[in-house]
Amino acid sequence: MGVVYRVRETESGRMVALKMLRPRLVDEPGMTARFRLEARAIAALEHPGILPIYRVDVANDAAV
Repeated sequence: MGVVYRVRETESGRMVALKMLRPRLVDEPGMTARFRLEARAIAALEHPGILPIYRVDVANDAAV
């Protein structure tokens, strides 16, 4: 469903994981909503092995 990159957040300078929908899925009906639903489900979990979610957004018509 997505691709995950290790990037430096420009505002805080911290290293974060950036997950993006695969380009071929961006235009498929319901995929952006599914991506957001997944983010909400993960944000509700607390575990040392799960990264916290700082932000979910749409940029350039792609869910990030």
